[in-house]
Amino acid sequence: MPNKVAAEPASMEALNRRTHVAERKLYPAEIRYPDNTVQTFKIHESAKGRILLDLATDFLKLSSDDRQYFELTYLKPKTNEPRFLNNERAVAKQSDIRNWKFTFTFKFFPQEPSVLSLKSRKFLVEQCRSDIYSRKIPADTETQAQLASYIAQAELGDYKPSDTYGHYVRNGRFASSVDYDFVNAVQEYHLRRTGQKEHEAYMFYLNYCKNLPLYGIHCYETKDFDGDSPIEVGVGARGLVTYTQDKGVTRSFGWKLIKRISYRRKIFYVKLVDDLPETERVLRGKTIALKLLSTSHAQRFYKLAVEQHEFYRLVKSESKLKSKPTLIRWVSKRFQKKVPQREEAKNCALDFCEDQLEAEAEYFSQPPTTVEENQEVNHDAELIRAIFEATKLNPAVVVESYVENTKNE
Repeated sequence: MPNKVAAEPASMEALNRRTHVAERKLYPAEIRYPDNTVQTFKIHESAKGRILLDLATDFLKLSSDDRQYFELTYLKPKTNEPRFLNNERAVAKQSDIRNWKFTFTFKFFPQEPSVLSLKSRKFLVEQCRSDIYSRKIPADTETQAQLASYIAQAELGDYKPSDTYGHYVRNGRFASSVDYDFVNAVQEYHLRRTGQKEHEAYMFYLNYCKNLPLYGIHCYETKDFDGDSPIEVGVGARGLVTYTQDKGVTRSFGWKLIKRISYRRKIFYVKLVDDLPETERVLRGKTIALKLLSTSHAQRFYKLAVEQHEFYRLVKSESKLKSKPTLIRWVSKRFQKKVPQREEAKNCALDFCEDQLEAEAEYFSQPPTTVEENQEVNHDAELIRAIFEATKLNPAVVVESYVENTKNE
């Protein structure tokens, strides 16, 4: 599909000058949207990611409700790993200023696509379409053919025999492998969609996608294996899942079943509650450990898991917050969160810190055997103490304290 360059509106000059600096000090940043359109914005080299994200969303004129689902991603130099842009850090410290190319994508997938506006809904369709084509969201051939028929109905209207129909299906990025049988299957399903309007076909498509096992799941590779298949661990709105190419989703743990998440170096830990379902009674109260590819991967996955939990489990409407003035109102720029009352939250945070400090004291009381290990221990000690201080200041980010208060809801 050829790249499309978005038309520059009259207000684009005002958008590009939001940083209030001279033109010669601005650098171009290319944004690719889910519909494959490309737009270039100019920002200062010290501008934070939030400025670029605001420019990208202002260009689309998205509502505040729709904006919260989107983020920018970029490819990490050398490794070419896709990463989410940190909105609180300077863009130049994350991506090479000589090659500022970003993708406007969904970080949080709505569980009910109908809450999105029509424009954002089309973006979600393109996002799912791309993920299914790249097998990020696995689907069998039958499912891919049904989904392709909804797209064909939305883009072409009611089915009409044509010599170019097969060419359309083969080049529509519906499946990674398209043969004669697949084209016939899409044609057969397309005939059943007769009468559906564009927005109706898109809604049927999204309602089908939201029930796929890895819809809205961000997966990370691990060094663990289930037989001969490497295990991937993913996080999303429903909680944590483990996945293999051969067996699909092998385990799924909703947020209410998780007592604590943490990581240490490469190992990511999931502490489960005691009242698991009967089918998972063997894992009651157990801790699952997964070895990720590196400490950096474990750290990023932990941060992503906290953000996903915070977004889906702590979001409350503004009207409900106003009706409960006794609650602390932790207000961010993008959403508002419900947290325990002040004294309760403080006690939860202090209990959490005391437990962790005891574990820290026990670990660091063991003398290191080498100079390298001594340096590593000192670095870990500083990092952990910094995390504890941040936790005391903002107890709302302690996943355990929230799950303990909500698991019986």
